[in-house]
Amino acid sequence: MLHKKRGYFFVLDALLGLFILVIGVFLITSTYVETPKPTQVGLLSDSLIDFLSGKTIKNFNSPYAGIGGELWKQGGITNEENSLLQQIGEFYSTNRLEIAEKFIQNVSNGVIPDQFSFEVWFNNVILYPKEPSLEHKKSKSDSELLLTSKRITFGTMNSTTTKIWGPYMVEVFVWERGTAKVRTTFTEQSVCTNAESLGLCGGLDTLYAPGYKCSCCIEHSFCCAGCS
Repeated sequence: MLHKKRGYFFVLDALLGLFILVIGVFLITSTYVETPKPTQVGLLSDSLIDFLSGKTIKNFNSPYAGIGGELWKQGGITNEENSLLQQIGEFYSTNRLEIAEKFIQNVSNGVIPDQFSFEVWFNNVILYPKEPSLEHKKSKSDSELLLTSKRITFGTMNSTTTKIWGPYMVEVFVWERGTAKVRTTFTEQSVCTNAESLGLCGGLDTLYAPGYKCSCCIEHSFCCAGCS
């Protein structure tokens, strides 16, 4: 009878320990998930295409793309009523793809934060960047979150003609660079605190990425056992 009671308490202790371990893992994983924010990326893709379609040449102050600017003086832009998106469409329709790429780069400056990358496509043809680098392609393929916004655009060649170009399908892709891997040099203090209080520091490198445990030590002074 005594052996049965001991066996019972042994099983109970094992189940209790397993329960605490599961709860600990749940608390850690629920307090920190290293992924880009869908809302932020979605807003950026919408904001860029809204900006391009809402801003006209005559209301855009730029020494390159605005009225009186470089393209205007060269005759590359002739319709001040064009939106920026329509002007890109006009460049595309006349096969001036290099100018379209430079135009997009110029007018989008400051609209998308530096930590994000983006592309502009017209009818499944990439206009920006016209020839993506290997780093750019890898960043896009590795990203855990890639969002797109679409718009239809069309217009006339200039204000004195009825010749219409388009309609074209425009797609803007936006993603955050470097989101495919956990950035262990930026740990969450609550994760490190919970791990130490629950005795789960040894599992941090498995749950997140190698080096996460010692990053907790360096940044928050938790889980320092075994870290030099």
